[in-house]
Amino acid sequence: MKKSTLALAGIIGLGAIWTGGAYYTGQKAESELQNFIKRSNIEMAKVLPISIENAKFERGIFSSKTSYDVVVVNENNEKTVLPFEGTFYHGPFPLNLVKKLNFMPAMFSFTDNLVKNSETESFFANGNEPFSGEAILTYGKHWKGSIKSILNDVVYKKLKLSGDFTSEYDFAQDGIKGKTSLIAKTLKIENVDSQNAPFSVLMNDVQLDMKANSSSAFKYVYDSDLVLKLGNVKLHTIDGEGKNLNLDAQNSTLHYTSTIKDKFVDYGLSYQLDNVLFNGINVGKLQSDVALNHLDAQSVEALSSGYYDEKLSPSMAQFIAAAILANKPQLKENGFKVENDSGKFAADLDIHLAKFDAAKINPNKLLTLFKAFMVNARLDKSLFLNFVSELAQRDDGLSKEDADKKAQDVLNIFVAESKKNNWLIDDGDVLKLNAHIDGDNLDFNGRKYSNQELQGLLIMLMMSGGF
Repeated sequence: MKKSTLALAGIIGLGAIWTGGAYYTGQKAESELQNFIKRSNIEMAKVLPISIENAKFERGIFSSKTSYDVVVVNENNEKTVLPFEGTFYHGPFPLNLVKKLNFMPAMFSFTDNLVKNSETESFFANGNEPFSGEAILTYGKHWKGSIKSILNDVVYKKLKLSGDFTSEYDFAQDGIKGKTSLIAKTLKIENVDSQNAPFSVLMNDVQLDMKANSSSAFKYVYDSDLVLKLGNVKLHTIDGEGKNLNLDAQNSTLHYTSTIKDKFVDYGLSYQLDNVLFNGINVGKLQSDVALNHLDAQSVEALSSGYYDEKLSPSMAQFIAAAILANKPQLKENGFKVENDSGKFAADLDIHLAKFDAAKINPNKLLTLFKAFMVNARLDKSLFLNFVSELAQRDDGLSKEDADKKAQDVLNIFVAESKKNNWLIDDGDVLKLNAHIDGDNLDFNGRKYSNQELQGLLIMLMMSGGF
């Protein structure tokens, strides 16, 4: 047999295998699409009023056409329907990848985009492709893909939208296990409804990275790690009196985590904002690192389920809260800080409950409710003076000299009342607060309070309406 005949037979054989494989994966693609939509709807329903509906699939040999609607329901139960259409390219070697000289085997790949119609034509006003995406399903059962969007002053549902972002994702087919990222040069949302208060949000140099890993034991509780970075964010609105409210922050970072440990879950939230301006007043740098630890995971799951399913009654919420408090939760702030050139305010705390049972509280042993109780804070007087002076100059129209005098008067009254009531310690240029458990007493700014004194104090607070 000639070599050319053998080569031709090989090519025909490979073509037959490819065609057969493509047809088989075409059949699989439809079922995988339905499974993907089902899982996506379950996950989105947990946090957003969004669903994928009316999915259709027209199977071919090497590719298949698909269409579906993204349905958004607002608070008035009004639906917005965004239609998408796309193409599934069957594996093992999807044609759209082969054209890019990408011969990595995949079950299938697909591309899709928003359909232009009377409902969505405003998205296409500037000639851009507003939303498009592409993805592959690997033989390792991982979805990998990206979503791109370009919006230029698109007016939709009384909102003006602008943005240029790309999102990439990689997650397992069988649950929330994977990672997502988003990079945007600019994102802007502006209210153009004259009947409502104006507001706008402008974010530049946005970067979002998120990892998640679901648990087979829970639907709403899972391990996650989210980092959001913003080069600049500007917010504008007006208050009920018609006064402008403006916030401007540079180089902001937010970090959120949730971690399952045995039957408990820990949550963490930290943030840092540089050079914060509020209505023209220099607030300076803001930072915080809060942890909420040792929460009973089953109770958090029940609380989340009741909330999202809108079945959380007051009695159920009270029962769940009692279960959380009974399992030694901890609230910890590892370093709240406000700082600018004039000074700083800093605080940290650690409040860790012992086993809590409201029915068995001994009023003579209130401090035994805590495994740990500590609060520390310090305020530079210079920061207080600068902030009050700037408020007086802006809101009262005072000169800097008169505003500084008013600020000093306010500080003097504040310090006198604080010393009289032992709220704060006056330590020269700094005001301090220190509280911690010392044996059977609460040490508050150097003064020790017994359980009996705390009991009397609580009664006085309740009688005066403090609780």
